[in-house]
Amino acid sequence: MIYKKPNRSKIVFCSNFFIILIISILFQGCYSYREVNINSVAANGKTYKIKEGYDQRKVKIIIVKDSSLLIQDWEGQREIKKSDIAKIKAKEFNGFLTAGVVIVPLLLIVPVVVSLIIWSN
Repeated sequence: MIYKKPNRSKIVFCSNFFIILIISILFQGCYSYREVNINSVAANGKTYKIKEGYDQRKVKIIIVKDSSLLIQDWEGQREIKKSDIAKIKAKEFNGFLTAGVVIVPLLLIVPVVVSLIIWSN
């Protein structure tokens, strides 16, 4: 029986592809936005989604006053009244979503990579 060496280039390609894919998935975090009370927001550098009428934008709150907020968005700093804000949502890390983003692709890609390695022999 003749022993056939596995094709090194396919194995190296598959392993490199798998490593790059794992790293890109693991360093990705999933965030979601949760609605909060407008009186409980703080100027702590967190990202918020503010809805004014039909306009919704991502902002950072610089200063919280009794009747207004000083915000920073892509247009610059501006002051808006609390009464003009329809909804405000705080950005928070979602561990379950991150786990789902990591586990599901691994369950789909691991069998493909293993079959490619076996097939290349």
